Amino acid sequence: MLDTALPKNDEIRIALSDVGVPFRDPDLNNSSEHILEKRTEEIEDKMAISAFNWITYAKEELKWNNTIIGSIVASGNNLINKDGLLEMNTSTYSSELSIGREVDCNCNCNQTYNFCEGNEPCKEESCNEVNYCGWLLLSKCDGICGPL
Repeated sequence: MLDTALPKNDEIRIALSDVGVPFRDPDLNNSSEHILEKRTEEIEDKMAISAFNWITYAKEELKWNNTIIGSIVASGNNLINKDGLLEMNTSTYSSELSIGREVDCNCNCNQTYNFCEGNEPCKEESCNEVNYCGWLLLSKCDGICGPL
């Protein structure tokens, strides 16, 4: 047992690691593809729980809004101020990069990890799915930010 709490950065690094996720086949009868698929699902579940805990902490304890949280964990750019203003690096991820602002007819948010500005939902819309949305830019963009 630890005498002091782990720093949040270390907790996140441990939570996002796949080192502690074993390859499970209790009856020794599954194919390697099935074992890898189940392990990938377990890693995704672990990451989703970690993301939920971190976002909850950021909102409840730090009083951050979706704009600030999205700027930190879903943009890939440098944060300039406490309002969530970003230093945009246009060479990073080209036109696919988005944190909740409409880009042509491409989707611009992830419905699971929604970082749309204010309280706008990430709506399921007819748009082109692109990469680099959501938590740590690991998800597909599958919706459009906007009012209901």
